[in-house]
Amino acid sequence: MSWNGIPSDRFAGGFSAFGLNIRVDGSAATSLSHPPDRPQPNDPKIDLCVHLLGAKKINGQVLEAASRSHGAKTLLFRSLRTSVGTLQRFSSESPRGCAEFVLNHQAREMWVSWSEEAPLEEVLSVLFNSMLAWVVRLSGGTCLHASVVARNGRAIAFVAPSGFGKSTIAASLIERGYAGMTDDAAALSRHDQMLLVHPGMPQLGLRSPSLEALPKFRAETSTVTDDKRRFELKPTNSKKGLRFENRPLPLAAIYFLRRSALAKGPEISAAKSADALLKLMGSLYPTSSKPLKDERLAKQLSQLSFVVQNVSCRHLIIPDTLATLPSVSDRVIEDLATLQAA
Repeated sequence: MSWNGIPSDRFAGGFSAFGLNIRVDGSAATSLSHPPDRPQPNDPKIDLCVHLLGAKKINGQVLEAASRSHGAKTLLFRSLRTSVGTLQRFSSESPRGCAEFVLNHQAREMWVSWSEEAPLEEVLSVLFNSMLAWVVRLSGGTCLHASVVARNGRAIAFVAPSGFGKSTIAASLIERGYAGMTDDAAALSRHDQMLLVHPGMPQLGLRSPSLEALPKFRAETSTVTDDKRRFELKPTNSKKGLRFENRPLPLAAIYFLRRSALAKGPEISAAKSADALLKLMGSLYPTSSKPLKDERLAKQLSQLSFVVQNVSCRHLIIPDTLATLPSVSDRVIEDLATLQAA
């Protein structure tokens, strides 16, 4: 069985992503092997226990239907009062089916259910690429809408809304020997005066037009979910394949990405602190703050201020054509070398 394009044995006995230690159970996970002494949800070693239910029930209670929404990635939120306490419910609907993700008030347990027509791969795509980011934020952590690569023990983030090309630039750098760290959601944590990026899932999603300029990715097998092809990344010690960095690393630079039809080549400039802070505030992922308590949101905004003060923030303007992708990667590599030498 493949989980969002990643072999299921990656999840046997649990896995780690976005700084979370996660255990998966449920009837839909029959291919996963759990030892008899598997950790319970309240085990301090487990940050999140995900229950894959299949049927739309939680502790015997049927969930009411969500309002209709348009767009495969739309997540509707509402609080749900039940006999087991107040739960946070997120629902996703698309023409191919619906899925619901329910979190307890501590964001340490999640129940996942879906309609029969919903492809499991797409349910898992929302789980891995959106809901785990919500768990980070509901737990008080910070997540940015970014693709991150790593080189020489440092993490480099490309921040932009969907469709601006951050995954494409990350993929181009991975083809040149960088390692991928996370795609779409970048979980951050502060340790003393250092800001760390935590690895996400070992995958990278690309839309078909980008593959025309990425020969190494084009030669790899992929799984299609939503509107992307998702490629598996291999551990850095692997002798073959596109590499993945599975250690938290200090964040060395952030590039705020913007495409322009007027740009003749890539342009990089330093971002002023106030501008960088506004960019980061608008790039929290997921974008909504409705489910968050005020003190958690305040903590995340405080952490963004720390980012601006301690991380090189840059504007990166790129031409609106894939033909310039090699020159964009060259320019980023040159700029990173300059930052490292400074």
